[in-house]
Amino acid sequence: MSCETVQIQRDKIELRRPREWGTCWLGLYLWDMLELGTFWKQRLPSSRGGTSWLNILKALTCYRLIDPGSEFRFHREWYLRSAMGDLLRKDYSLAQKDKPYRCLDLLLKHRDELFGYLKGQWGNLFGAKLEEGIEAHIFVSFLAYCLHTTLRNLARGRAAGLTSEAILKKLSNIQMIDIHLPTTDGRHVVMSRYTQPEKDVSLLLAQLGLTLPDQPPPKVYATGQTGL
Repeated sequence: MSCETVQIQRDKIELRRPREWGTCWLGLYLWDMLELGTFWKQRLPSSRGGTSWLNILKALTCYRLIDPGSEFRFHREWYLRSAMGDLLRKDYSLAQKDKPYRCLDLLLKHRDELFGYLKGQWGNLFGAKLEEGIEAHIFVSFLAYCLHTTLRNLARGRAAGLTSEAILKKLSNIQMIDIHLPTTDGRHVVMSRYTQPEKDVSLLLAQLGLTLPDQPPPKVYATGQTGL
């Protein structure tokens, strides 16, 4: 089986559509750390039309953790300028204006079950207790609070003195960028890559015991340079 060989015009490589990747990745990492997918999988099945309510909830929760705002702003602005769609492998249709509101309608009946589940998870992970006084009537904000507190407990003793907000700010420097590679025959090869973390961010990740997922070359740097 033969493979087509193409030649790239390296002097015409372009970097386009930067979007925030590091904080989105961290939000989903914390989601998995709490095994929230295990809790929600049976309670929040996809619709008959194929809408993944679980992925919408993940995106909304990370949004409220990273850059809190309204559901309107989520679908009109934030989802497009973040790399959440890349990480969930879902296009903009996931954030259509009616879907976040419809997702919220499915959540509240599970509040008490979730509260009990998280008390157990935090106890197992950190020996910590969930504060009893929390009101969960704003449900997605409560879930974002859970991720925020999990990050704070993760940093305790590993990155002393850094708040959850400071960690999120540092990771916001890791962007997802589309690399446009023009070929000599007039075509374009497009590859999406996250930017390589700078030294201080790499040190922070090591302190927290976090490892970014592997990605194939080319590498792209915050300076706009690319390399193998």
